[in-house]
Amino acid sequence: MEQSVYKTIYDAIEGESLPEGFELPEESSANSSIRWAPGAMDGVWLFHMAHEELSGDAVGAMEDAVDECETGDYPKADELFHEWTKDHRALSAADALQQYIVENRDAFDLQNLYYGAIHLITESVHPECVKIGLEMLELFGEPSEDLKDIICALALYDELTLPAVWNIANWPEGPREVFDIAKHTHGWGRIHALNVLKPDTDDIKQWVLEEGINNNVSSAYSALTCWEKGEAEKVLNKEDLSAREYTAVLRIIGALLDEGPVRGISALNNREEILLKVLSRASSFELPADSCETIDNIRTWAENGEPPVKPVIDAAESYLYSPACRKAVENAVKKGRCTALAEELGIPFYDQLYECMKDNFDTMWTNCTRLLAEPAYTDPVLDLFREHLPLETMCGPIDPDLMFTGHFYPYMQLDVLIGSLKDVPSGGTDLIRTALNSKAEKNRITALKLLQNQVQDTGLSLADLSQELYRAVQDSIAPDTPEPVKELAEPLLEGFTVFHEDSPSADRNR
Repeated sequence: MEQSVYKTIYDAIEGESLPEGFELPEESSANSSIRWAPGAMDGVWLFHMAHEELSGDAVGAMEDAVDECETGDYPKADELFHEWTKDHRALSAADALQQYIVENRDAFDLQNLYYGAIHLITESVHPECVKIGLEMLELFGEPSEDLKDIICALALYDELTLPAVWNIANWPEGPREVFDIAKHTHGWGRIHALNVLKPDTDDIKQWVLEEGINNNVSSAYSALTCWEKGEAEKVLNKEDLSAREYTAVLRIIGALLDEGPVRGISALNNREEILLKVLSRASSFELPADSCETIDNIRTWAENGEPPVKPVIDAAESYLYSPACRKAVENAVKKGRCTALAEELGIPFYDQLYECMKDNFDTMWTNCTRLLAEPAYTDPVLDLFREHLPLETMCGPIDPDLMFTGHFYPYMQLDVLIGSLKDVPSGGTDLIRTALNSKAEKNRITALKLLQNQVQDTGLSLADLSQELYRAVQDSIAPDTPEPVKELAEPLLEGFTVFHEDSPSADRNR
């Protein structure tokens, strides 16, 4: 018999956390064929999707599962809930589920429902059914100490944190327990725990201020929450503001500026006043380079305002062009960081960046894009990729499942490199040829788009530009080649020299 979700999680706990990279096997679902990180699908549903009411049929099927639970047939209820969750997220059922139970509480055997919820939580092998059990359990008040321990263990897994902390928040010791969960989760679990957290003590507020935005999803999701619950504005206005506190406030400001996934700085009514206050206090501290980059981002935000916010621009530039900032950036470029700001300040960085990439290719390889902008580094950078990529094993028939394996990383590296060759006049022919015959469809598409750009920029057909690459494109096309690849390759082989988004060509070289 397959081990339950709870037992699998409990057995994996090390100390007070789950080990990095721990994941339950993902179940197939009609909702998506994409592999999601734990908690990600619920996070997207919560933050980015319109919450439509369940259809009548969906509600009816859910109620049938509740009815089985109420009769005491818990395995059958688990089976019905599992079938239901193949087409629906448990999160979408919370309100309707609880409403159905409350409206029928006088007719239902509540003890059976209570033990049914416990059965789902402790015995189900399906994470979505565990969530439904947690949603049901919310209706039954404070649980026993043993059940509390079970819920807290489940909360450590990002996929289950949200319904678990909904329960935990209602306990007398809830704020402290939710805080503990936030500290011991690092992905969507931390984001969800912070949203529920009530910061009722100074140590919780301090942790939220200094650590809350640190997650492996995006700090922007928790930036506004941490600003408010960490009382960042109050801290910023302290006369005895410490460097640690200032840096924490500045990091939250940087996350607020993102506003890609959720509202951030735009939610602060006095944002210009806050930014001016932040900038006015910068010179009081010896800031690291990443803080200087945040100040640069503040300036960019102010420049993009309608109209531009000149006082903020001036205050940011006053610090950016200070000796303190220059010193921090000079130290950073020795480690291959802060190159954009270094370029603006006229600080040389190419030699340092190349040396860092040569010594730490696995972590610094993405800097190829910046280095390839300087012609002197074209050959050295390409040689580093030749040295580190397993080029001899990367060619072959396209493998559609490759990106879902642990072997995709070199193909991603090659893809970034090929995409970075757009403005490189020549060089890397062997690497382009590898991409054209890669097992990864994405590599082939990127290489063909690169060739289209080069053909269009020079006005020469591919055959005139490079007989070697023309033959490589010819050789890469087979009967089973995917259509997106063929659609890019065929106009190149036919001599087209101008390409458009909606049409392979508008002209051809004769």
